[in-house]
Amino acid sequence: MGLLKEQSAQISRSVFDLVIYTEGSITLAEAWSMDTEDRITAMASFEEFMKAKNPGSKNQMKQEEM
Repeated sequence: MGLLKEQSAQISRSVFDLVIYTEGSITLAEAWSMDTEDRITAMASFEEFMKAKNPGSKNQMKQEEM
C-alpha cells in the first residue's frame, strides 16, 4: 500500500508543478485530465520554452519560482 500512496503523491506533484510552472496557462482541471505522457510532454515543452527565453540560466524552474 505504501507504493500506491507514493505513486499517487508523485502524480499529484506533477499536476501541481505543471499548473504552477505554466503560471495558470494550463488549468488545474486540464492538468488533471491529462495522462502521464501528456503531462511529461507539456513539462518538456515548457522547459524548452524557458530555456529559449532564458538561455544562460542553469535551472529555469527554480529561477521562475523566486
